[in-house]
Amino acid sequence: MKTTCLMKYERPTPMLAAAAFVVFLVAATNAASAQQIPLTLIDSWTGAPFGTNPASVELDDGVVRFRGAIAGGINDFAFDMPARLYPSDGVPYMPLDLCDATYGVLSAINVGVIVSENNDFNDEQCFSSLDGVSMLLHKGSQPLTLINGWMTSQLGVISPSARLIGAIVHLRGSIQGGTTANPFVMPASLRPAATVFIPVVLGCNIPANGRLQINPDGTVTIEAESGTLEDATCFTSLDGAWYAKNASGFTPLQLINGWTNAPYSTSNAEVKMINGVVTFKGAIALGTTAEPFVLPQAFWPKANVYLHTDLCMTTNGRLFIQPNGTVTIQEENDDFANAQCFTSLDGVSFVQ
Repeated sequence: MKTTCLMKYERPTPMLAAAAFVVFLVAATNAASAQQIPLTLIDSWTGAPFGTNPASVELDDGVVRFRGAIAGGINDFAFDMPARLYPSDGVPYMPLDLCDATYGVLSAINVGVIVSENNDFNDEQCFSSLDGVSMLLHKGSQPLTLINGWMTSQLGVISPSARLIGAIVHLRGSIQGGTTANPFVMPASLRPAATVFIPVVLGCNIPANGRLQINPDGTVTIEAESGTLEDATCFTSLDGAWYAKNASGFTPLQLINGWTNAPYSTSNAEVKMINGVVTFKGAIALGTTAEPFVLPQAFWPKANVYLHTDLCMTTNGRLFIQPNGTVTIQEENDDFANAQCFTSLDGVSFVQ
């Protein structure tokens, strides 16, 4: 079993990997997507396992979006990042999907580093999905005022902020040290129309699965799968977290197999194309099978995609979407009850 921590360490080449943690995821606008830049895989990593896309990255209106999947490396260092596509003010940590819906984290500075929640390299080596992973790159976001003892993390060192781009609110930065689970209140102009549950990275020594619950009044609560506040107060990354501010321009998804909309004061399951990015919102529950809906043809992916998502009690899950629009919910440890209880689509997207 390897040991991984949120510390600076060297990649096994002359290049330094600045602070790595571990690779702890609109019927409307149909503007052309941004240019895809192939990622240069290193240390024996290979692209496009299990019928996915080759690994690539794009920059669209200040948001870096990853695409595809990788497998087979000999260590955590997976690819070289294009110089203009990583932040200069700190280290971002974004959640992503690994083999068998295991939870992982991606840290993307000059190299992309991936780590699993179990500190088991086999999870990463078997399969690491980059689909749905994104980060807000540029400054110019609205600072978030921290409360209840929370402060900017000394590990990620990016001050917490948020930015509205189109109809999507993107969060950025990392925090630590609070005395309650409520680190800030979203400014009025950035509050969602309904409650959203979006995945985030927690934990300072090994990745821990977490989520933000954000209510229409702006109240924000950090929740950990472990049920303890310590995972959050030690380190919480906001990077990669986003949500749709409202339902404007979204297309309702036709639920099947007993699935129902909007549990726990969330919104209906809907989808929208934004600059070539298939963007989901809402939440579902109570289905009798793992197939909740079929994507309308305009939103079908070009290859298989695996998208990290939040399930009941902050457990880990993913959407498996095939090029014919078939959607399947898969759960870590194959516990379908967690998906039935609650499956969030907020914060889920992929580059088509």
